[in-house]
Amino acid sequence: MNMALLAKLGWRLIEENDKLWARVIHGKYLKSQDLLSATPSKTMSHGWRSILAGREVLVKGLKWRLGTGNTVSFWKDKWLANVRLIDTAIIPVDEAEANKTVDHYYDDDGWNVEKLSAFLHPDVESTIHILRDCHAAKEIWIKLLGTDPNSLFFTCTVDDWWKINLIQQKNKVFGSCPWRTLFAATCWNLWKWRNELSISSKSTSITSKMIIINKSAKEFVDLSGKVDPGKLRTEVQLSWDKPPEGWVKLNTDSSWN
Repeated sequence: MNMALLAKLGWRLIEENDKLWARVIHGKYLKSQDLLSATPSKTMSHGWRSILAGREVLVKGLKWRLGTGNTVSFWKDKWLANVRLIDTAIIPVDEAEANKTVDHYYDDDGWNVEKLSAFLHPDVESTIHILRDCHAAKEIWIKLLGTDPNSLFFTCTVDDWWKINLIQQKNKVFGSCPWRTLFAATCWNLWKWRNELSISSKSTSITSKMIIINKSAKEFVDLSGKVDPGKLRTEVQLSWDKPPEGWVKLNTDSSWN
């Protein structure tokens, strides 16, 4: 059986669903489902059985284009790693949740961790946990800010946490350093230390961590102030100019000597 040919027929059935032969197939076998989710039946024809046999080859070559994600089922479609996420969930997914599309869990700011956290394995550590909520991170933030563990800094949502510290407080100065620079330096080092601990079991004392954070933030501020605007390169768009009449013009590479 030529599986490649059968897979091609399956692809045409998806792409050319307005053709007469495709409408006949849809009317007889795909009334309430599509080719990728269709289930075999005892009464199906040999031709339809053959198309379903080539479906596995077709699926291997398909790649999802999510777009806005509003037409792709987050749980039931095989849009990630060719598996249905509902089959890998660590807890039961009720019917209402199972019908959610990808865009329900994703927006312009990225994945909505709060909506997904209930379905994540407890060993999967979220970014916000590494950067703010784990004991090691919280210890640094409290020492740096002198703030209460129950303050808004530790209780606001992930999106608000980023917006407050990087956008809303962009003009705030902490000592002699812009707050968002110190905030970014702290986050970067927390991520670095978490990786070092995970990969090589290397740990750093809280005192050393505070020194490193302040040093890296200060270095950034110092280097930012030493940039000479006059030495920055500017891009100049060059165009070809026609030579005067009677002249021949030869353009060469800039490395010509």
